[in-house]
Parts: sequence; structure tokens; C-alpha cells
Amino acid sequence: DGAAAMLSGSSGGGSAATKGQQQQQPHHAPGGGGLSGGWLLLLYNNLMAMFEADAAWLAGCLPAQKQQLLVALMTAAFEKANKLVRVKLSALHNTKVLGGLLGDVLVAARRLRELLSTLSSASSPSAAAAASTTAAAAAAVAGGSDDSQVEVRLLKLLLDPLEQQVSRYSTLEEPVISAALSAALPINTSNRPAAAAADDEELESEVAQKLADVCSAAFVCLSGVVERCTLLTGGTELPQLVVNVDRQLAGYLQRIQAAVGIVSGRYSRLVASGAAAADISIMLQLIVLARHITTRLSSLETQVRSTLAKILPRLQQSATAGLPPVGLLRQHSAVQPAAAAPEGGGSSGAAAVSAAAAAAAAELLPLRLAAFPAKLQPLSKLQVAASNSRFMSLPAANASGSALCEAITAAVYGALLGPVTSALAPLPSLPEWTAGSATAGVAPGAGAVVPSFSAYPLPAVTSVGEYLMALPQQLEVLLGEGEAAAAAGSGEQQQQQQLMEEEADELATEWLDKVVHGAGLLYADSILQIKQLSPAGSVQLAADVEYVNNVMSALAVAPPPQLVTFQFFAAAPADTFDQAAAAAVAGGSADAKVLKAIAVMRGITWDENTAAGPGGGSAAGSSALDH
Repeated sequence: DGAAAMLSGSSGGGSAATKGQQQQQPHHAPGGGGLSGGWLLLLYNNLMAMFEADAAWLAGCLPAQKQQLLVALMTAAFEKANKLVRVKLSALHNTKVLGGLLGDVLVAARRLRELLSTLSSASSPSAAAAASTTAAAAAAVAGGSDDSQVEVRLLKLLLDPLEQQVSRYSTLEEPVISAALSAALPINTSNRPAAAAADDEELESEVAQKLADVCSAAFVCLSGVVERCTLLTGGTELPQLVVNVDRQLAGYLQRIQAAVGIVSGRYSRLVASGAAAADISIMLQLIVLARHITTRLSSLETQVRSTLAKILPRLQQSATAGLPPVGLLRQHSAVQPAAAAPEGGGSSGAAAVSAAAAAAAAELLPLRLAAFPAKLQPLSKLQVAASNSRFMSLPAANASGSALCEAITAAVYGALLGPVTSALAPLPSLPEWTAGSATAGVAPGAGAVVPSFSAYPLPAVTSVGEYLMALPQQLEVLLGEGEAAAAAGSGEQQQQQQLMEEEADELATEWLDKVVHGAGLLYADSILQIKQLSPAGSVQLAADVEYVNNVMSALAVAPPPQLVTFQFFAAAPADTFDQAAAAAVAGGSADAKVLKAIAVMRGITWDENTAAGPGGGSAAGSSALDH
């Protein structure tokens, strides 16, 4: 009844001693919906003082019934008080207050175990005197086992109200996660019926870097949430928390993908309008963003999996060991929650949890596992799932991350090949392909068309070659310096900075290969659309293709088999075309489909089916591409 008066805020309830205790109790950090101020510690101190006083009275008046009556009293008192405590704790909405409450419950658990240990030790001499036979001794042992069960049952009653809140840990972290993942992005992704034209065309040069900074803050927060859960719950609530993090992170990465789509769309409009703001470096920075997100997501996945791998054996060992020995009663100051971590300490889990709260949670953990053994079941199921080589602790987030990186790759790839596509657009219909051969002759005995002038590559082709030759420096400078600056800014050691620069150079090389190879394929598709080749046009095409192949080789990229076939057969002697083509297909050095197209363009009769040798035309093209 005194507890009810206290929890309801009545000032008239409680004795003078209770009021004195209330004045002496330390106060927790503010916040938590009126749950601070040490009220739970005061309540349990009052209950334990009552239990200890009744234990002393029973020891003098009813020693034979002392344990039975005191356990009955504790059970009834906890059951009644728990109803009130649950109502009060229903207002809990953050983990900072939870850390303080763990310390309060720990003090009560210590006092409860101390009191129960005195009951067991007080009954031991009489039990030992009565145990004059083996049967009596066995009964004494059985009685000790009963004492342990009684202790676990009472601990469960004591811990149950707060354990219900610990089970809500994922919900308690929900506001933190939501705030981090709903932070404003540098690109507005909200659905708008119509936006201002200026806003539609606006594209900051550092938009990708700003997106990376926002993502970094979000991943730091999530990493802290996982760490904080391990510190405050021992990892028992990690399975449900991981599900929540996975779901919300997947949605967040979808928001980032929408922002990338807007950046790509605005860049395309700027390019189409010929605006000076259409700087390709804006799109290239998205490559760094994709790499950054991939690294962060991989780190978070590794953290979750390594945490699960570490905590489960420890929890299983603790549960198997049972209740730890009862220690000496320690003062509340030993576990008093310290002040909140100072501002600037970051949002990591360790910074947000005081050392006292972490210590209290660690000491409570074996008691919680003994009282609630079912806590291990979700972790055990997760351990079984993790034994699969394809297991991912964040499946939805990893899927969204992959989709985001694919979208960035497609957007950047399209932007880098945009100039090539534009330059090659008029190529199939150029008049040079059907130009007359009045100024051309035939080399004696060769049958090949030899123009009276040197065949230089067409301007459309040379513009593509010049663009490709300028790519390496642009890619290496952007990616190399960007990553190096990021490493230096984060205070990484010189060795790690050098490693990041090397990885950035590898990324630049990868994209150079991707873009140059893609440009070669675009060029091959473009010349396959040529309808007709005159003798002079054939020579012109051969010169063009040779130029492009030389550019690709200079960039250490193998020309596609289609272009190799065009280079050697676009102007090959007509009278020996059939034999040379058949030999090339049989040897796997030419693409049969391209040879057929060349024959049609030049008006040469050539049977693809007759010419196809072992391996077939398509297999030959695949072999040449692999080479």
C-alpha cells in the first residue's frame, strides 16, 4: 500500500525513514517520461527493508516457519508491487533511462539474494543435525535444490517488470534509428506534383559527397545501436533489433537510390541542354558513393555477425553455469549510473552507455538468464541459420544496397558513354560509305580497293578516340585524390591511406575497362547498321576500325571480336573473301555474323552455313572475346 501511494505521487504515504531514504537516493538523468529520480530504487529499498525486518521478527518468534512464511510474503508483495511497476514502466521510451533502471534492479537483486542466503545458512545446522542417515543427507541436498528453485522464482518476480521493458529494446531504439534514417538528404526525394524549373535543373557539384556524409552518419548510428544493445541487454534482444535495423536500413537505401535517380535525371537534362553545369565529375563521384555505401554496409553486416558469434557461446555458458555465488552486499554507488556521455562523444553505443550501466547490465545478465531461460531460443535459432554459408544478418538491407549500387553503375555507365553515343549517332548514314570509286584503283593481283588518297579516320570516329584517351587521367585524378582526401580527413594512418589510394586506382582501372569496352561495343553496333559499302567506303571503314582498335589496345583493353573482324575483312579482296572468311571462322579468329553483314554491305555472296567450321560462328566470337 505504501508502494501504491508512492507510485501515485502521494506525499502523505511513507514513513519518516522512507522519506529520509528518498532524500538520500541519487537521481538519474532527466527524461524517460517521469521515470527518473530513483523511484524504482526507493521502492525496492522499502520492500527489502520490510523483508529484512520481518525475517528478523520471524527468526525470533517463528524460526521453524521463517523461510516458508518469508517466501510467501515476498511472493505476495512482489506480485502486488509488480502491477504498479508495470504501469509506471509503460511510459519508458528510451534506452538511457533503461540503463539507470538496470542499476536499481541490480541493487534489489543483490539484497534479495543476500537475504535468501541467510535463510539457507540459518537452516543448515538443524538440517545437518537431523541428517544422521544417508537418506536424511540426501533429503538435505534435495532441500538445497529447493532453495535454488525458490531463489530463481523470486528473482523472476523481481526482474519481471523490467524484463518486459528489456524485451521491448528494439522499440526503445526505434526513435533513435528513425531519426538517423529520416535525416534530410541533399536531394529532395519527396513526391512533388510539379517543381520549379530552377530547382529541377539545380545540381550541386558536391552532391555525391554530401550523400556520402549523410550515409556515414546513419551507419555510425546503426553501429552504435547494435553495440548499445549488446552492452545493455547482453545481446539477448539482438535478434529482434537486427530485424528492425534491417527493415529500416533497406528503406533508407531505397531513399538514397531515389536521390541518385534524381541526380542522374538532372545531369541528363543538363547535358541535353548543353549547360556548362553538366560536369561529368558529378556522376563520377557517384562511383565513390557506391563504394562508400558498400563498405559501410559490409562493415555493419560483419559487426552484427561477429557480435552474434561472440555473445551466443558466452550466454550459453552463463545459462549452463546457473546463478553465480552470492557476493557481499555492495553500496549502490558502485553501480550508480554515471552522467550521460558528454556531447561530442559521438553516437556510438559505448559513448551513449555509462560504464556503471554497462557493469550493472553485465552483472544482471546471469540472473536474467536463470529467471528467463527462453531468452536464448531466438539466438539459438539465429545460430543455426548462420551456419548456412549464404546467411546474411541484414538480408533486406543487402538487397537494397545491391540494387542501389547497380543503379549507380547504370547511371554512371550511361553518362560516361553519352558522348560516344552522340558522336556515333550519325555514323551509319554518312555519305562516305557509298562514295564513288572514280578516284580509286585496284592493286595488281590483290583485288583490294586502294584509294588514291590516304584513308584517315572520320571525325566522328576520332572524337570517340580522343574522348576515350582522356578518360584515364580524369578517372584516376578524381577517384585517387577523392579517396586519399577522405582517408586524411578521418585521421587514418599513412599506411591505410596508401592502401585506400591503391584501391581507388584499381577502381579507376575497372571503370576505364568497362567504359572503353562498352564504347567498342557501341561502335560495333553502329557500323553494323551501315546498309551499303562502296569500295572506297570499305577502305574508309577499315581505317576507322583500325584506329578504334588501336585506341582500345593503347588503353590495355582488348577490342571486341566484332571490331577485329571488321578491321581485317571490311576491305579484304573481294575475290578471296569467301576463302579467307571460311578459314577465319574455322580457326576461331572471326565472327561469322559480322562476316555475313560485311558480305551483304559489300554485295559479296558468302554462305555462312558452309563457312562455319568446328565450333560454329558464335562460339568463335565467344572464344575471341575470352582471349
